[in-house]
Amino acid sequence: MNASWTRFIATAVLIFGYLVVDFRVADQAHAIITRHDTGYTRYYAREWDYPAVFPLGTEGFIHTCVASLIARDWALTAAHCVQESGMAAAFADDLSFTVTINRDVMPVAQYYLHPEWHTGNTTGNSETDLALIRLQAPVSGVQPLSVYGGEAELGKQMMFLGWGYSGTGDHPRRSRDGQLRKAHNRVTEVTESWLRFNFESPDQSGVLPLEGVPGLGDSGGPALVSVDGINCLAGVAIGELGAGSPSSWGQYGARVIYQRISRQMDWIRAVVGESLVTSQSCISSHQ
Repeated sequence: MNASWTRFIATAVLIFGYLVVDFRVADQAHAIITRHDTGYTRYYAREWDYPAVFPLGTEGFIHTCVASLIARDWALTAAHCVQESGMAAAFADDLSFTVTINRDVMPVAQYYLHPEWHTGNTTGNSETDLALIRLQAPVSGVQPLSVYGGEAELGKQMMFLGWGYSGTGDHPRRSRDGQLRKAHNRVTEVTESWLRFNFESPDQSGVLPLEGVPGLGDSGGPALVSVDGINCLAGVAIGELGAGSPSSWGQYGARVIYQRISRQMDWIRAVVGESLVTSQSCISSHQ
């Protein structure tokens, strides 16, 4: 079920919800890949601690792609996940598509691809891999995430979440067990569009105790930055830069990219409207 297209100025391959990029592009995100020298259960996350984060496509315990609730009836994910999760096909065939949020099954009313995203074999300056999903009814009992609107991402420690393939930096693609995992990493580079993170081996200085990167199946998942004790949505998982064969994705030295949300606030506000959840701490340009 591989689909390929020309994106921006590189070729990207869509595989199970992770966009593979050859230097200028990114391989689509896998599940959380962890350090090999740290107990793997330390990366486990409890779903009820992050009820605003949910899988898009689900078959049994296998999840494909991730989305984050940013309003009671709106969620944010990667644009390529609309296709990879089966949502686009369902709408094309006039079928219903549902997601499960905090154990409630919620029908999707519509999705909106970013205007600078192009699917299929196209060319152009398209590098905004984002989509907004509107639910048919508001979710109850779940506090949506507040989007990050600041300009100080560089050097910040952020947390990733995902259900995809898990593994370690020396054996990155081992299993897919439906377990939600988390990992931490620091932003090493910021561009107008992307946040970049490097996966360092344990023998490097400054490595975080729970350092990791997203894995196959984690596309669309959040990069959360804590500001004044609030988890702010700063990035959306897109892929891995310069990846080789699928077996090598997520190895130590991997460079992963997340779409930079602070640069997409105008589009998000224009589509979502006043229901968008904001926190002064998250939208401050000085934090």
